[in-house]
Amino acid sequence: MAGARSADAVVTAFCDAWASGDVEQILRFVAPDVEVCFGASDPFTGRDLLAQTLQGALNGVDGIRFEIRALATAADGRVLVERVDVITGRSGEARLPVMAAFDVRDGAISQWCDYYDQEQFVVALTSVGGPTRR
Repeated sequence: MAGARSADAVVTAFCDAWASGDVEQILRFVAPDVEVCFGASDPFTGRDLLAQTLQGALNGVDGIRFEIRALATAADGRVLVERVDVITGRSGEARLPVMAAFDVRDGAISQWCDYYDQEQFVVALTSVGGPTRR
């Protein structure tokens, strides 16, 4: 876990870890009982299920990195992040605007919700054409 970092530092490190493409590196900042919701998908709970979800997402492309545009932290540890997800694949790069809300408890992300336009998400994934490595 992330230790005694502030909530915004935990979330920033989590977002930065995406550039590594390493699921274990990303999960270092997430609580074992993390609650996750992505867009219109059903929410789920648990780091193991999140690991499977992230691995599937990363296997489908060459890379995903998060560019933070704005970040705000409430006194209770809730962090709001406006970001652009940059998705790369064999056909190039796509950019997906995302608004996210994170709760941080005991130095780890305990809740993560991403909000984005589902149609833009599908177009972004389709436009990059999958990974160049197979």
